[in-house]
Amino acid sequence: MNRWYSLLGSLVVLTALASLFVWASRYDPSGAAAAPAGPEPAVVASDCVTVARSRGKALWRVQSHEIRITPTEADLSAGISRVEMCGLRNGSLNVEGARALGLRAAGAVYTAAAGRLDLRGPVSLQTARRERLYAPSCTWTRQTDSLEFRQGATVRSGDGVARAPVAVYSIPERRLDCPNGANFRTKDSNLDAAILYWDLNAKRLDLPGVVSGRRGDWRFSARTASLDLARNTLKANDGSLEARISTEDPIQ
Repeated sequence: MNRWYSLLGSLVVLTALASLFVWASRYDPSGAAAAPAGPEPAVVASDCVTVARSRGKALWRVQSHEIRITPTEADLSAGISRVEMCGLRNGSLNVEGARALGLRAAGAVYTAAAGRLDLRGPVSLQTARRERLYAPSCTWTRQTDSLEFRQGATVRSGDGVARAPVAVYSIPERRLDCPNGANFRTKDSNLDAAILYWDLNAKRLDLPGVVSGRRGDWRFSARTASLDLARNTLKANDGSLEARISTEDPIQ
């Protein structure tokens, strides 16, 4: 309880300091007109925990080495426009207030009006089921509750590894969409798909575009395919081909 009182007290002090800073910046002893408010931050603080909330529930939470808060207007009481954070650790992205993804990143910028959190890398995220997502950067948006990877992403799970130049990960649905193609590998299989949709809950890959791949010396190609990762079964060409893909080591 003392910890929460200390945190609340720190936030009150920060707000008071910010208001004092804004009031003092408006005072001009020479009587000249005050300069218009610029993009300079009203608050700079170190080793802080930042929480974004909506309707009383935490959307995301991060601990950062440093934060810079820019008010919406000249007065911080009007709201926060932008928060810059450096050295993110012990972070989380939440669904209905509950932790869905842990996160670490070199830095981030939160834009309140857009409900957008831009993470810069290296970015590392981990789901509650220990799947991992790595990327140079990504963007979380409140409206879609998803992560957009514009500079590529690598997703690892116990079922395989996907690498894509562009990807979108839906946090509540636990679904990875790779509309510009992706490579997917298991222990003994490797495939390239023009389009890849990975449902991590169902352990299923849907490949609605051209796909080709191999397992050992065996190669295949198809117009469309789907891969059941739980059963290690590949169905290609709308069911015209079905092959068994074993993840066990071959008998020596």
